[in-house]
Amino acid sequence: MALSPDQIRELIGFGREQAGVEFKSAGDLSEPHLRAKVVRGMLAMGNRRDGGLLIVGIRDDGTTLYLDGLTPSQASSWAHDTLADTVAEYADPRLGFDSYRVTVDGHEVLVISVAEFTDVPVVCRRTLTVGKSAILRDGAVYLRSNRKPESREVANYDEMRELIELATDKGVRRFVTRARESGLEAAERGVDADAAYRAERGDL
Repeated sequence: MALSPDQIRELIGFGREQAGVEFKSAGDLSEPHLRAKVVRGMLAMGNRRDGGLLIVGIRDDGTTLYLDGLTPSQASSWAHDTLADTVAEYADPRLGFDSYRVTVDGHEVLVISVAEFTDVPVVCRRTLTVGKSAILRDGAVYLRSNRKPESREVANYDEMRELIELATDKGVRRFVTRARESGLEAAERGVDADAAYRAERGDL
């Protein structure tokens, strides 16, 4: 479901990014630094449970969020197919997302709604260097940090384990679905808590 102007105002009202929401200043998709940061954010959101949002056209000065909005020329550069082609150069496997524009108080912003990965975590397949900084690195896995809302490479065992657990959950669900479609009934065995308590208590 598309965000309404009121919902975007509410997100701005928080005054900062959140785990599932990232803001980028207005600009053209052809601008190397902005393009790289948006792609990195999309890869990270794709590796997050339930995915997340990137909103282009909102400036963060470190303390406050401002609507700076996209000019008509900038907005046209973010055509969905163009953005999809750009992301496909860096995402392996392909990333699922939707994009649309919303006008808020006379300012047009682009909302990119990224779905969580389908089967396995999304890996960056190509390095992108802007100036002397490699904003995207071939073989890296990006995510949204739980400690600080930012899109960055997996940094430790706990973060990798969380990704692996999400992929495992998906694999189990696929197995159960295929088993049912094949006519196999998976027995779901619950535990009777009262009976377990009585058995544990015995004759006491």
